[in-house]
Amino acid sequence: MVEDLPEPARRWLRHAIAPGTPLAAATALTMHGTILLGTWRRFTATQVLAPPDGYIWAATACFLGLPVVGYDRMSSGTATMRWRLLDMIPVMNAEGPEIARSAAGRLAAEVVLAPTAFRGATWTAGSLPDTAVGLWHIGGDEQRVEVRVGVDGTVRGVKAAGRTIEADVVLSSADPKTTFLRLIEPPELSPDFAGKIQNYRANGTVAKVNLALSSLPDFGCAPEALTGRIQIGASLDYLERAFDHAKYGEFSAHPWLELTIPSLLDDSLAPAGSHVASVYVHYAPRVLRSADWTSARDSLLDAALRVLEDAVPGIRQQVIAAQVITPHDLEREY
Repeated sequence: MVEDLPEPARRWLRHAIAPGTPLAAATALTMHGTILLGTWRRFTATQVLAPPDGYIWAATACFLGLPVVGYDRMSSGTATMRWRLLDMIPVMNAEGPEIARSAAGRLAAEVVLAPTAFRGATWTAGSLPDTAVGLWHIGGDEQRVEVRVGVDGTVRGVKAAGRTIEADVVLSSADPKTTFLRLIEPPELSPDFAGKIQNYRANGTVAKVNLALSSLPDFGCAPEALTGRIQIGASLDYLERAFDHAKYGEFSAHPWLELTIPSLLDDSLAPAGSHVASVYVHYAPRVLRSADWTSARDSLLDAALRVLEDAVPGIRQQVIAAQVITPHDLEREY
C-alpha cells in the first residue's frame, strides 16, 4: 500500500505502523503539559484526530485553583474554541474564518500523530533529501505539509503553513527533573545520568502572597523609590534563621519578604488610588512536617502580614483582599 509513495514517506510509515495494524481513520490521544491562559498553566487533555475530516481536543486546566474546561473543534470546514470557568462561566469563545484556517493547518500538521490516516493526502517527494510532502484538502482549502524523516524512520521535523518545527534539538525551560524524567523517554538517558538527575535536590522553598491595597503603603520614601524590588529582612542572620525553619519542615514565623508594587508602573492593575502588591515569602518548604498547606495557608498569610506591619505600620488596615499561593500551588498550577 505504501510502495508508490516517496521513499521518505515509506520509511516513516513502515517505522510508525507495525505490520498488521488496522489502518484506522481516527486516532485517540491523551496528553498533558502547560497552556497559556493569562500565564502558563498545567493541563490534561484528550483528542480525537481524524485527518482530513476534523478533530476535537478537550482539556481541563486550573486558574486560581478552579477548573477551566475548554475545547477546540473542527468539523465540516468550521472550527470553534470554547473555554469556561467551572464549566459554566465563559472565559473565551472564538470562531470564524481565521479560526477555521488555523484549525485546518493544525489538523494537517498533526498527521504525524495519526500515521494510519496517511491515505487522506496525496504524497510527493520533497525538495530536500529525506522529505515528503502531503497535500490535504481540508475545509475547501489545500494544506501542504512537509515531513522530514530520519534514517531510522522517525519524524525529525514538520513544515506547515510556512512554519518549520524541527525536532533534532529541543530546549526546555522546565526544571531539570521535569525535563529529563518527564519530557524525555527513559531509554534516551544513560543509567548513570538518570540516577544523578533522580537524586538532584530541587525542592522549592518559596510561597507568594498577592495583596489588594486601598492605598499606597507608607514606606517613608517617595513613590518613585518603590517601583523596584523591596526587601524586608533585617540582616543575614535574620535570613539564615528564616531558612532554618524550612530545613525542618516549617515555614518561618518571621519570613524574609521580597515585594513589588506593579500598580505604580501600570495603573490599569488597580482602581484609581488603590494598589496591588506581589510578595514573595521566604522560606516555605514544599512539604510541611506537622501540617499541610490547606490548613497552614492562613497562618502563612498572618506571618507575612506581621512582618509587613512591623516595617510599614498600618498596612494591615489597607489590605482589601489577599491571595496566598503556597509551594504546593506553585508546583501544581504554575
